[in-house]
Amino acid sequence: ALQPREQQVEIVFQRPVGVDIVSDSPQVILPGKAANIKLQYQLPRDRWPLYLKGPAMLYWGVLLVIVLAALCLPYLARRAQLSIPVSVIAWLLLGLGLSTVNTYGVIVIGAMFFILAARKAYVNPEAMTRWQFNALQVGIILWVVFAILCMLAAIPLGLLSNPEMKVVGNGSSSHFYHYYQDRATMDTGLPIATVVSVPLLAYRVVMLLWSLWLSTRLIQWAIWGWECYKEKHAWLPKAKDCSGGS
Repeated sequence: ALQPREQQVEIVFQRPVGVDIVSDSPQVILPGKAANIKLQYQLPRDRWPLYLKGPAMLYWGVLLVIVLAALCLPYLARRAQLSIPVSVIAWLLLGLGLSTVNTYGVIVIGAMFFILAARKAYVNPEAMTRWQFNALQVGIILWVVFAILCMLAAIPLGLLSNPEMKVVGNGSSSHFYHYYQDRATMDTGLPIATVVSVPLLAYRVVMLLWSLWLSTRLIQWAIWGWECYKEKHAWLPKAKDCSGGS
């Protein structure tokens, strides 16, 4: 029995179960009503969260954008009359591999392909001054180096770090989830946390396969990129002074 004043009651219990693919917090039924209920769920660090019931996991929205971009980018390249050696599947795989470690790197790498293709298709060195063309070439080099660093950095991050699934809401983070419910009755009970996860080893295997695929594609993309970069001229040297003294 509780006395009619502010009190704090703590109930601690253990349930001998492991972490499955679908895990739930214990269902607690109160013999009355409750208000301002807070629930915390901590997922072991050796698990890869895929779905949460409660806090928002923004990764799946990012994945939808990646799928739409993979379908649209080849179409945009054809409309612009650009030859880019990246298929829909390649765009999709490239975005998926970067999505959990460096989301913004996808934009940098995608822009690199379009910049190189536009350099080959539209840039005419003869129609530009020496300084304009050489400055353009330097800018392309800097952008390509930045894009390559984004790709190469994703390999150790994917193999050694935890995936970033972009969990937000009520102070939640990657493996620590906060739930809140304003009221609970005898019929509804206290809130239940539902988490879908797989062993982190599955993520490591996926990233290893992605890294092997990326290493093979980088060789082909490097050859194509160099051909685009040196189309007609790779660099305009300073004109020699042919005037001579008498």
